[in-house]
Amino acid sequence: MKYEKMIQSILKEVGGQENIENVYHCATRLRFQLKDETKANDEAVKAIDGVLSIVKGGGQYQIVIGQHVADVYNELQTMMGTCLLYTSPSPRDGLLSRMPSSA
Repeated sequence: MKYEKMIQSILKEVGGQENIENVYHCATRLRFQLKDETKANDEAVKAIDGVLSIVKGGGQYQIVIGQHVADVYNELQTMMGTCLLYTSPSPRDGLLSRMPSSA
């Protein structure tokens, strides 16, 4: 896996897989909901090769990865042994593309 080392480091520094309540991504960020945010080591996460920065707020611990975040997320899900939980819609998606079909 291309991002295995980075993902292992992220998992360790956010307090382990057991500290993750939920994770999904947007266009550039992995968005974690952590059970205990105090277990996350902010400085160590920022120092991980491939991590651009972190943002905290609104009950989320966001790790800025960049445009390839979907690839990182997919490998993260594989390593965690889970399936795709949720991907937030892209701002480029129009309202009609998100509406359920009437078929």
